[in-house]
Amino acid sequence: MVVRDTARYADFRLTCRDFGIPVALAWEEELAEAPLVRLLESAIAARLDQGSRQSVLNLAKSPLVANILQDPDELERAAADVFIRSWRDWPKIWDRVAGDEPAATELRKGFIRLRRLVGSLPKQGSCGQMARALKDFIASLDIPALLAGGYRCQSLPPHRLKAGLLAYEAVVGTEGILDSIEQEVAVFGDPDQMIFTLRKYLELFRKAVAAAKPLNLERPPDGGVQVVSPARVRGTAFGAVFILGLTDGEFPLPARENWLYDDRDRAAFNELGLDLPTAVSRRREEDLYFAVAAALADDLLVISCREDAETMPSPYVDEVMRLFAKGAVETEKYNVNQLFPEDYDAVYSAKELTGRALLDAFDSRSADRSSPAVGYALEHLVDGDFARRLAAEAERGCAADSPYNGMVGGDRGGGKNEFSITALEDYALCPFAYFAKRFLGLDEWAEKEEEAGLDVIGTIYHEALAIFLRSRAGEILRPERLEDYARELRAAVAAIFDRLIAEGRIVAGKLWEYQRQRLEKVLLRWLEYEISEQNSDGLAFAPHLFEWGFGLPLRPGMDPASVSSPLPLNLEGRQVNIVGKVDRIDKVGDKLVMIDYKRKSCPPFRKLTQGVDLQAALYIMAVEEFLCPPGTEVAGGGYYSVEGRKKEGGMWRGELADAIRHRAAKRDGNLSREEWTAVQDMVRRQVFRCVEGISSGRFAAKPAADCPPYCVAREICRYRRPEQYDKTVGGDSDGC
Repeated sequence: MVVRDTARYADFRLTCRDFGIPVALAWEEELAEAPLVRLLESAIAARLDQGSRQSVLNLAKSPLVANILQDPDELERAAADVFIRSWRDWPKIWDRVAGDEPAATELRKGFIRLRRLVGSLPKQGSCGQMARALKDFIASLDIPALLAGGYRCQSLPPHRLKAGLLAYEAVVGTEGILDSIEQEVAVFGDPDQMIFTLRKYLELFRKAVAAAKPLNLERPPDGGVQVVSPARVRGTAFGAVFILGLTDGEFPLPARENWLYDDRDRAAFNELGLDLPTAVSRRREEDLYFAVAAALADDLLVISCREDAETMPSPYVDEVMRLFAKGAVETEKYNVNQLFPEDYDAVYSAKELTGRALLDAFDSRSADRSSPAVGYALEHLVDGDFARRLAAEAERGCAADSPYNGMVGGDRGGGKNEFSITALEDYALCPFAYFAKRFLGLDEWAEKEEEAGLDVIGTIYHEALAIFLRSRAGEILRPERLEDYARELRAAVAAIFDRLIAEGRIVAGKLWEYQRQRLEKVLLRWLEYEISEQNSDGLAFAPHLFEWGFGLPLRPGMDPASVSSPLPLNLEGRQVNIVGKVDRIDKVGDKLVMIDYKRKSCPPFRKLTQGVDLQAALYIMAVEEFLCPPGTEVAGGGYYSVEGRKKEGGMWRGELADAIRHRAAKRDGNLSREEWTAVQDMVRRQVFRCVEGISSGRFAAKPAADCPPYCVAREICRYRRPEQYDKTVGGDSDGC
């Protein structure tokens, strides 16, 4: 049997064991997935996050703290409607704990003990000090005794006992992960003299765990069905070969390139001696693996794939079929109903009865959950928690107004009436993604990389342009001084890179020189475009203010004209305060123009009318509120693509559009005075809708547009467009 990734078929041995078929497949688990490793990561996260809601709940739900905290579900329930940011907020939940007084007291005592254990972890120290603290933390839990007790009372199967003990030895043993980190650091000097923050030690711990060998729970038998990956088998052959998982995304594996660089960038890296794979090279590698898999067969080759409304067969299936005349290859199709007898009289085992009953109960086309067979299966043939999990699964459907779909209720705003524009736009675009990011804290952990991320690139663009233009406030750039301007821009970029390296936001390495040169080229092209814009016919707007903030503390780099007062928005007796920072404000005479830099693409005007682009309109309202004395007005505001060298989107005074170069040929967004007022009123109402939704705990998985390629909620979101609903058995949903 050939599969692209054997780890995905770890349970295959259990299926074969039911039929008495020996399978030569090692039973291994990654150390990173072990409960002990997850426990330590959760404990460190709780220490670093100062007891935030999610970090504490992740720790409390670990099965390895059962001796300390026996009812983590009650802890989560009591905290559900309480606004919790740190350890100081947790005492608010104790009067909400259900049950008798002794149980509530035990829960409180267990929580306090757990907090003290987390607090014992040092925030900085040598690797030896960190290792000793974590070992003391683990020792206080008496994990071997906990595992043995679970095994004796038959709540822990033998293989989980073995996995737990192996993970324990791999982490705290004499040659375990904690000791190995100190040994690795010793290569660079005296480890006792090298001080690390707890966050940095967590990075070292994760890297050591990722490099550790898998936990070997069971060695494969000598005979039986061989389960192999084409990436690890060469120079052998079998009489019969079954290639499973020929589904697009499984075989071939999807290309997971570094999204910072396209193939043109990678070609430049190759010239620097850095061999980065491209989409073409990755696909060729997958083609080779399939050819290897097919060549293993001497007599019989069987390929298997899955196809439904959301899953496509692998392109290799069509390639094989094209090699033969039509009808020459025997094909068979099965659906899940064919796995179990349709007639209950033909059922011969408890497993078949369970499968048939569950299909009849939960197939959307023929659901009947009241039959005796279904009742018997749910009551006697499945584990006690199965019915609860099925009910929870049903609640996750998009039509259900349940917490699984973000309808959590309660006061989730914590009485807050001040919001950033980014937060409001996040909610307007997808309430559930807002909830996952800002309440569940699902932003992925990321370490510093040698190359600059998009946030760093944006920082460099913003700072370089602000530094360059601030020295020429009120001045029109002249074409004959292009070389002087270019030197100043290069110097600004170099100084910013040096500062970011010193601050640890980027790490100097082989890509540094390439990155700097690339960003310089982008900014020099921007400079040429900016000069042509400033010297065009019509209104000659000159740079006036830079990084102008409202409602924010005055920080280095912000314009001295920034104001500490937020923008007040009022509607029907309610008020919401908005804070933000405008990248640039230009001026000519008594006219002001608001500009927000974008790296590449700019939101079009239709995004504003749809209520998902609020930035330009709210910035304009802030400028009108604080920078427009009588006789001064805002001519408009929009977006400026630094890499695309274009100005798009936003809203503009229609009577002035012909005198503004980039607006003269456009219609969308050029507004009459009545339309200007109407759009601002629409934006104001959209802001209050967002605030009301946040405050009342309504975070439905209903995005205003197509889901982006990346979303922090992609693993838990069950959103799919209505036309994508799959009525077949086993249909699943598209995540974010």
